[in-house]
Order: sequence, then structure tokens, then C-alpha cells
Amino acid sequence: MLFWPSSAANGWCAAERIALTGVALGVATYYAVGIETSAVEAHDVAGGATFHAAVTRLEPWVGLLLIPAALAVLTGFGAYAISAWRMTARQRRAGAQAIAAAPVAFTGRIPRRVRGRKPAALAGYELPMALMGFPGLGWLFAGFPVTASILLLCGPALAWAVIPLAFTPYGQGPLNALGWKVELAYLPATALLSSALLYRAHRRRRLLMLGAPPKRRGRRGRRSYRTRVSVAVSSIALLLVSLPFVPAVAGVGGSTIRYSCQTRLTPEIVGQFLTTRRCPVKLFTWQDPQSPYPADALRVHAGDLGALVARAAAVDRPGAYGLYNLDRSTRVPLTVRSSSGRQLALAPPTG
Repeated sequence: MLFWPSSAANGWCAAERIALTGVALGVATYYAVGIETSAVEAHDVAGGATFHAAVTRLEPWVGLLLIPAALAVLTGFGAYAISAWRMTARQRRAGAQAIAAAPVAFTGRIPRRVRGRKPAALAGYELPMALMGFPGLGWLFAGFPVTASILLLCGPALAWAVIPLAFTPYGQGPLNALGWKVELAYLPATALLSSALLYRAHRRRRLLMLGAPPKRRGRRGRRSYRTRVSVAVSSIALLLVSLPFVPAVAGVGGSTIRYSCQTRLTPEIVGQFLTTRRCPVKLFTWQDPQSPYPADALRVHAGDLGALVARAAAVDRPGAYGLYNLDRSTRVPLTVRSSSGRQLALAPPTG
């Protein structure tokens, strides 16, 4: 049994006629031109011409003949899309209603006391955690579990995984030039946006349940005092949450490393050292390739260079340690000054 749309039962509409005519005419023209040109090319090849010469002889006329066919097919499929859009209006409305009702279906019944909470208080719940890259807590307290679940899953992933990948110094991300300071703009912006949207959504739902509050006149009473206390407590909480970001903004810990002399090398002290005329100096290591060259790397005069000392529970063979000349991109040969099971001293050749 075949089911036809209502337009088919009452005769075909103009869009359907255009769709059938355009597609059929375009496809027929395409095959007719293709078969005819193939026959002409085969005749030329049979007469001794090369395939390249047989094809180029018909250009650009074959392409020009196929343009009307392509336009006819495009017109036909466009008319089909218009017809399908008109016939599926009821299904699209039902789908939109189902999508709009999906959060309510998965949320369940929200208690009246939750729906009656103050929007400002819920926005205050949302702001501190969202400022740390974990939005969604306020939405959860407000009774929007679907929205809260999405924010709690996607928010930390964006703030602490996706965006850091865009500015990491070990890659070529689009935010590489800005660096980690992009978080100082992203976190407050998303926190304010999430809090504002929560305030708006919960206020609208609260007004539907309770109605618009009456206008108050005269002196402010107990509620005004409680509001001031809530604002003060929220400000203190926001300040406490923001304290970890103060050193980053102020540049604390961003100064260059200060190298100091090691007055005594006890057996438990391990690592790499550079011996100078005065004392050995502890060298800092980088686990990953550095580009550009680290600005806080140790710089010494050639006359102060003594030996490179490696200390460990068990040192490797001398050939495993290397010294490189970055200007010439060559390896500098090293000689063994002293060697033991826990310490190895290497020095470049003199002269």
C-alpha cells in the first residue's frame, strides 16, 4: 500500500511539478551529452588520435552543454526541498515541542521551595565556582539539573583542557601569542554570563509561579537588612575564591631563577652541577624542548667554566651526557675528569 501526501491526492502542486521536470530534464541531458561525447571520443581514438587529444578537442563545449543540465537539476532539487519543507510543517512543530519538553521530562518534579528561591542568591551560588572554571552549581541548586549537568561537564573541559591547548607553549595553538592570561578574561566573562542567565531563567520561572511582587513603599525593613548581609557574605566569598588568582595577576613568582652556589655536596644531593672557580652551581633542567631558548638559563664566562658534574644514585656511562653548541648546532666533545658510581665529572677540552 502506498501513502501519498495530501497534495498528491488533489493534484500535484507547482513545486512538485518543477522538481520532477527539473531533475528528469537535467539527468537526461547529462546522460545524453555524456554518451554523445564518449561516442565522438571513441571514434577519434579509433582513427589514431590519442585519448588526450580526443578529449581536449571537444572542450570547452562539453562543459558549456552540461551547465544547463546542472542548473535544471539544481532547480528541481530546490523545488523538492520547498515541497518537503511545506509537507513536514506538522512534524517539525511536533519535534520542536518534544525538544522543548525534553528537559522537563528528564528533570522531574521540582519542589515549590526550590522554585521560590531568590534569583540573586542562586546567582551568588553560581558565580564563585564558575569563576574557577566549574559553572553549573547554581543551576543545580535552582532546579535545572539538565543545564547544570551540561555546564558541569563542558565547563571544566573548556576552561582547563581545550583553552590551555590553544595557548600551550609546546604547540602552535591560535592563542599561543596571548598565553595563559587569556584565562583571566575567559573565566570572569563566562562566570558573569552563566550567573546572569541563571538569574534571568529562575526569575522568569519564579514570576510564573508567584506572580509579580507588589511594589514596596516606605522604609526598608528586615528584608533590606538581610539583602545587605547576603551581598556582604557573597562579596567575602568571592574575594576568598579570587585570592589564588592574585599572585598570577600581580606577577608573583614570575621573576627569573636565581642561581646560588652549593657550599656542600652531601651524598643525598643529586642532579646536574657546573663547577666554577668559586663553587659548584646547581643547574635547572627542562623536561620538554624549549623554544625560544629559556631566558632564565644560566650564563657564565668561558673562563669560569670548570666541569659538568652529574650526581645520582647510579650515573650513566659518559657517552650518555652531552654538551651542544647551539650557534653551530654541533656537539662539543667532553673528557672525563673523574668517575665513580654516584658522580661523574666531564669537561670540554681546553685550548
